[in-house]
Order: sequence, then C-alpha cells, then structure tokens
Amino acid sequence: MLKIAVTTIEAFRNYQNGTIELEDFLKRVRGEFTPSRYIDLGSAFHDILENIELRYIKELNIFKAKNGLEFEYNIIAQCYEKIVSDAPFEVKITKIYDTGKENIEVVAKVDQLYGNYVIENKTCWGMFDFERYFGSCQWKFYLDIFEAERVFYNVFCLSDKKDGIELRNIEQFSFNAYPDLMDDLNELIKDLVEFIHAKNLEEFFAPDYKNKEQRPLPVYSEIKQQIQLINEEEESTMNIQKIKIANLLGIEELEFDPGKFTLIEGKNGSGKTSILESIKHALNGGHDAKLLRNGSDKGEIVLVLDDGVQLTKTVTPNKSDVKIFDKEGNRINKPQTYIDRLIDMLSVNPVQFLTADKKNRVNYLLEAIPMKLTKDHLEKSLNGMSGRVRDDLNGHALEVIGRIYKQFYDERTGINRALKEKSATMTQLKESVSDFNSSPKEITDKIKVLENKKGEMESKKSMFMEQAVRNRMKKLDDEEERFREEVNRLRLEHEENKEAIHNHFDSQKTDIQSKFEEKYLPLLSELTLLQEQAKQYASHEKTRELVEQFHRECQNLKEESEKLSGALTGLDNLKEDLLRELPIQGLEIKEGEIYCKDIIFDKLNTAEQVKIAVEVAKLRANELGIICVDGIERLDNDTFNEFKHKAIESGLQMIVTKVGDSELRIQSEMVA
Repeated sequence: MLKIAVTTIEAFRNYQNGTIELEDFLKRVRGEFTPSRYIDLGSAFHDILENIELRYIKELNIFKAKNGLEFEYNIIAQCYEKIVSDAPFEVKITKIYDTGKENIEVVAKVDQLYGNYVIENKTCWGMFDFERYFGSCQWKFYLDIFEAERVFYNVFCLSDKKDGIELRNIEQFSFNAYPDLMDDLNELIKDLVEFIHAKNLEEFFAPDYKNKEQRPLPVYSEIKQQIQLINEEEESTMNIQKIKIANLLGIEELEFDPGKFTLIEGKNGSGKTSILESIKHALNGGHDAKLLRNGSDKGEIVLVLDDGVQLTKTVTPNKSDVKIFDKEGNRINKPQTYIDRLIDMLSVNPVQFLTADKKNRVNYLLEAIPMKLTKDHLEKSLNGMSGRVRDDLNGHALEVIGRIYKQFYDERTGINRALKEKSATMTQLKESVSDFNSSPKEITDKIKVLENKKGEMESKKSMFMEQAVRNRMKKLDDEEERFREEVNRLRLEHEENKEAIHNHFDSQKTDIQSKFEEKYLPLLSELTLLQEQAKQYASHEKTRELVEQFHRECQNLKEESEKLSGALTGLDNLKEDLLRELPIQGLEIKEGEIYCKDIIFDKLNTAEQVKIAVEVAKLRANELGIICVDGIERLDNDTFNEFKHKAIESGLQMIVTKVGDSELRIQSEMVA
C-alpha cells in the first residue's frame, strides 16, 4: 500500500497545472528539495507561534525560532492575536482511499484543530493571491480526512526587507465542502498513483520509507496499570475546597465550599448552568468574552484546592488570564499545562451515559477506555494470519477487532460457499462418468478396420455404377443411330424401347443399391456408434481430470477455511483477553451493546447501571477528580439516590445541577 502526504498531492497538482517543473516535483519526492529562505522563514514563524513562551527573549524584546531566525515582538504580537491559542498545533491523522485497484493511505497534518474546524496559519512573502489558496487541494482533503465542517485560513502577508521583516496585512477566509468534493479528491489520487507507477517511484511512497520512526501505540495493559495506580492512590486525589465566582454569566458574586457531592438546584435562569460553565472555563483554557456578565468589564473565578493550590482565571473583553499559586504563594509557570495534568475534561458525564441510547453509550465507554490494538497483538493471536489483515488498525481496539473479524468471517463464508459448490459439481461429474468394456486403443483399432471396409465398399459401388452408366450410354447411342435410320417407321417403337431401357437402368440401379446396403448400412451404423463412443470416452476422460482438479481445489479451500476459522478463534481469544483487562469487572461489548456479566445494560438493575456509569466516568479522572454533571433531573428519585451514593463512594468530587422550583440552592455533602 502506498502512503502519500497531502502536501505531496498538492505539489503534484502544481506540477499538473504547470506551476512547478517535473524535476522539481521529483526532487520533492526523493527528498532532494532544498528549502528556500522563505520556506525557512515560514518554518521559523510557525515554530514561534507554536512555542510562543519558549521563543521570546525578553531582554531583546524579540522572538527567536529554533532555526535561529528572528522576528520583532510587535509583528508576532499582532499575528498571535489571530491565533486560537488553546487549539492544539500540528495535528496529524491518516485515511485510506480505495482507487478501485489498490488502497492508498493519505496523511494529513494541519496547523491547528479546534473542535469541528481546521485552522491553517500560512505566511505569504509576495503578492497575496486568493486563487492560489482557492485552487489548492489541501483544504479539500482536510475537510474529508478530519470530517471538518470548515477550514479557516489565516494568511500573514510579510515582507523580507533589508532592515527587517515587515507585516503588510493579514488575510482571513474559509472554505467548506461542495457536492463534487469526493470526485475531485479521488480523481487527483488516481492520477498521482498512475504517475507513481509509471515513473517507478513506489519505493518513495512505501509506509516504511527512510525507516521513519513509528510512534508506538499505547498498550492497554499499561493504561490499565495506570488506572489501577490511580485507584490505589485514590485517597491522595485532590478536590476543590472553595469556589468563588464574580461577574461571570448570570452570577454577580458567589462563594461556596463544594463537598464530595454538591447539588446545585434551582429553577431555570437561577444560575445553575452559569456555575458549571464558569468551573469548566477555568479548567478548559481559552478565552470567551461572552462569559462576562452584562455590564461588567472584568469577571473572575477562583478555585482553591485542598492542597493549598489556588487557581484564578480573570476574564476581560479582550483576553483571559490564568494564574496558579502553590500553597507557599509561589506562581506556577505554564498554568494550562499544570491544569491539563490535573484534569481530563473528556471525563464522561455519568447522566449522559445512563440516559444515552445504546450506540452513544458504547461510544462513551470506548472514549473512556482508549484501548489500542497493535501488530504484536495480532501476530500473537492469529497464528501466522496477521499478514492477511487489510485493516489500518486505526480506532478503538474493540472496533478494530470487529472489523478484522468481519473481514475473516466474510472470507471464510466465501471460501465455504466455493467449497460447497465445487463439491456438488464434483459429485455430479463423478456420477456422469460411466464404465466402458473396451479400451480407447481397441475402439480406435476397430474404427480404422471399419473405415477401411467402408472405403472398399464405396470404391466397388462407384466402379459398378460407372460400368452401368457406360452401358447405358452405348445402348442409347446405338438406339439413336437406329432411330435416325428408321425415324418415321419406328418413332413409336423408339419411344417404347427408350422407356424400357430407362426402366431397366432403374431396376439395375435399385438392385445395386440393395446389394450394397445389406452390408454397407450395418457397417456405417457400427462405425457411427464407435465414433460416438470415442467422443464419449474423451469427454469422460476430461471429466475425470476435472474431478481430480476439483478434489485438489476442495482440499485447498478446506485448509484455507480451517486457517480462517483458527484466525477467528484467535480474534475471539484476543478480544476476551482485552475485555478481561477492562477495569470494570464483567463489562464487555457484544454486537454494539454493553453487557455486564452476560446481561445487557438496559436489563441491569438500577444500582448496577449507576455503578457502571460512575466507574466509566472515573476512568478518565486525573489528579483533580472533579466531574461536572448537568441534567440530573432526568433521573428518577430512586436512580438519583443510587447515583448520589455511588458518586460519593467512588472518591470523585461531583458538582451536579438539577432543575427545581426554588431559587438557587447549593447543598454540599462532605465525607469524613
């Protein structure tokens, strides 16, 4: 399978439209391309944006990239304002495209990924040309591969002058999908693949070209050990001791001490959601001016942890600032990194898990347990059949196993069907083959003898017929001569004699035919029978060969089916091994539904369902084991009470909201 980067496909598109020469494109493919100063400047610019704090030299008030190139502070500051600072940089994924002849792995790496949006930060060192970006195939591939809703471009138009780099302008625009998008992508891939094969460039697109270091996939057993370690150190999990909110959303001023289980209850519009959103924003990072309370220029949320650490996030119309101080009052650098280590905002909302349909509930579980399947897993489980796997192993381990299982199951089904059909045909062919009393040589010898006799008889027949014809001609000639002499007197007699001669000839002819047919017809009949037997023997000999061939093919198909059955068994065992490692005892996924101890989730009692929901949420909790739960009113009283009991028992700190009839009320339960 070929592995092609989107940037290479874009370079090929530029070669197709004449923007770059063939040799330049081939140099890119072979890794011989020498980057220009503008490419180096672009790389430096990206490096600074992605590592803004590390690249700033305060004494000189400049930014210096890893490759040594420098940018003035005011240029980077203006550009950085357009960057979504909390969106991850350099996000890379792949997708398999089917050309109809082979599968192609396409690699895409975007500058930033923010939710359902792709963000590309580009530098332009000449005249800005919108058509260049519009005609590019890169944003089209990003829409498809990342399943993005839209691709946004920030194009920073710069000039490289003698006295330094100058920022001329910043262009911003975006693209979304159109009806013929997939047709255009597939056509471009097919053209490039044909070019690669025509130029014998396959080695440069092999998955292991240049022995690129492959990042090892996480082994689930390691994740399980981490989860077990967290569970063992449960007593050391940090909690939030105090929360202060001022001028955020619907909250003017609020302070409370959350317990292990904090219920925030009140009617709609009383501020329940404002509290949760404020907490989430403090931990999530990023800036959102809409969080400010109407009429306020500054909002703030303070979280005090039980180990003395204090986190303060201040929100103004233009920016948000996070400060974290340890218990000694020392400021902690890289606050967002510190927060990310404490908490995983992808923790599953247990109420969502309980009330979701079966498909989303399975997705929540898989997200909570990031299980990956490696090639080593397959090689150990498939007994030599791992080379047959067509799957790219991307996705959750259980989903990948399901896809591979389907591949092998479908292959075995096809082979068993072919085996059944060939066996039935072989049986029919066997039944059609009959036994002969004579050998092929004996039949051939008899045919030759009878053909010789036939030839002799036909020769004699021809000889007698010729003699009879000659006699007839002589007598007719004599009669004609006599007729001419006595034409007037003997005309009537002439006609009668001529008729008598004809009658005599017919009689003679019939007699000759009769004499020969007595011996000729039986000979011809026997000859025809033997010729037919010879054909049948040849046909039966061919049928015997087919029977032998089908027998061999049936044996091969049977062996192949047995191998695939062994592979399916190996996959079943692998799945069982992985499921046994799940941190929730007895939990497994079968046919797209969650089971616990062989009982489908929806048929478990309330206590068991709640227990599983809380355990799933617990899997993603980090050091700061806090989970914000909205919509608890969707649970009935019994389920709510059971949920509350399990939540407190879990060791997590949960802050939940519930719609009620009263004004805002906060109830915190502490655990001794």
